[in-house]
Amino acid sequence: MQRQDNIITFGSAVPRRKNISLDVNGRRIAAECRNLVVKTLPKLMSGLFDNLDDELYEMANKSESNSLQNIYFDSMRELRKLRVGIDRSFHPGSSTCL
Repeated sequence: MQRQDNIITFGSAVPRRKNISLDVNGRRIAAECRNLVVKTLPKLMSGLFDNLDDELYEMANKSESNSLQNIYFDSMRELRKLRVGIDRSFHPGSSTCL
């Protein structure tokens, strides 16, 4: 049996994507998909952050040490700081939005 390495090479060994040109119908479908994602993703991201915050708070409350509790509360603070920028990037009208 031949041995296979679990090595993935990036860079020049990876074939480049070909440009795909869509017809009018394809562009319309792609635009509809994009609009659906732009409309739906902010709500999903908001729910994700709310759930993460709740879970980190619960984990902090159940912590058996002050050290671990501080890690969870620090994580909550960091997540809240990052959330503003992440939320902004997923809202329509944002220059970084999809």
